[in-house]
Amino acid sequence: MGTGHTERERAWVDTDGEGRIQSLSRCAAELLGVGRPSSGENILWFFPIDQKAVQRDIDAALMGWPEQRTAMVNPPAREPFIVRYRVSLRFMAVQVGLHWVFDIVDRACVPAH
Repeated sequence: MGTGHTERERAWVDTDGEGRIQSLSRCAAELLGVGRPSSGENILWFFPIDQKAVQRDIDAALMGWPEQRTAMVNPPAREPFIVRYRVSLRFMAVQVGLHWVFDIVDRACVPAH
């Protein structure tokens, strides 16, 4: 058994409509350097350089237009790295939220597991 992730594992994050993390995969937690989403981390915090563009993608996804972008992620206490994300609308019982899927673009910059 290895300690790395297989190609089949996905880094995904579910947020509310404002970008607050509600749930995430184990792979995404390791990638972003976060644990349980109980402290209300906002997905925007991980994109300090591209926050305005990410916010536009959130707004478009909430209107039903899935968006994707290549951007630099800057996790706490780690070196930044580049991902390509896709964000789309997800419907929940009482409200809407967003579903994010991350693909690593620059593997040389990915934190070691």
